[in-house]
Parts: sequence; structure tokens; C-alpha cells
Amino acid sequence: MGSNHNIPFVVVVRSSVFEAAPRRVVVPLVAITAARLTPSRVTPEFEVAGRRVILQSLETTSVPVSALRQRVGSLKKQGQQVMDALEELFTQAFG
Repeated sequence: MGSNHNIPFVVVVRSSVFEAAPRRVVVPLVAITAARLTPSRVTPEFEVAGRRVILQSLETTSVPVSALRQRVGSLKKQGQQVMDALEELFTQAFG
């Protein structure tokens, strides 16, 4: 992706069912030093490539596959935290 110093990484959250699609759904991982958020269920904190980041679930978007750079890690072990954040975001939308 671009070179926003405050958003060093994104996490791809789309299902493998859409592997052939030309776009990926991603959630920005904001540097904790730049985040104006407190880690919570909706904005969990992780460490990626030695950097502390917060999942900015409210900024979920889709990007062309060509915009993604080299993979630097995986949040597979923290997948439930990512899913909980997204579930909280979407299920609470319908009150």
C-alpha cells in the first residue's frame, strides 16, 4: 500500500472464497504512537514486525491487489481478536 508513516501495515480480512477477486478487504494497522485511540475490543493492539499497532476497524476498506506490498507477518494466531473487532463493528450497527 502507500507510504503513510502512521499506517505501516494493513491486515487482509477477506475470505479465501474471494481469492480470484482483483481487490482485497483490508483493515489499517495504525502505529500506536499515532493512534488517537485506546486499545479496546473494537480497536485491539498487536505487534507486527516489532511495531506496536492498533487495528483501526472503522477504516475498513477494499484495495486493488496491486496496491499491496510484501507480506511482513501474520495475525492468524490473533484472528479471533480481529474477528471480534469486526463483529462488534458490524453487528452493533443494527442495534
